[in-house]
Order: sequence, then structure tokens, then C-alpha cells
Amino acid sequence: MNLLSDQALFAAAQPSLSPAESAWLKQLNHAAGERSLTQAEISEQTALLGAYHLSVLRRAQALAILAQRGHAIP
Repeated sequence: MNLLSDQALFAAAQPSLSPAESAWLKQLNHAAGERSLTQAEISEQTALLGAYHLSVLRRAQALAILAQRGHAIP
């Protein structure tokens, strides 16, 4: 990521889950607290959590590089 432009890093720092994916993950997490999820729901939840975790790592790395380059990070 160090080779990316500042513009590309700011783009990488944006959440990658769509609003629909975020809402579905929230529903699955809520349902998991209320009942046992089906195997299909568990698979979907696992995939969405994996995508979320990768997004968080990518965003953190992009923001760290931008901060090192002197950009103010909110």
C-alpha cells in the first residue's frame, strides 16, 4: 500500500461493505443472539465477518500511511 497515491489511499480507507451487506450482517448477529442460526446463515455471517475484518485492516493500514505522510486523520 505504500506505493499507492494519497487519493488511492483515501479511497481504500472507505468502508467496503455495502449498506445492504452491513444491514444483513447486523440482522444475522442479532438473530444469533436470539436463536441458533441455520447453516446457510452461519456461512453468510462468516463470509460477511471475514469481509468486514479485511476491510477494517485495509482501512487502518491506509489511514496509517496517510498519517505518516502528514495528512490529518479524523
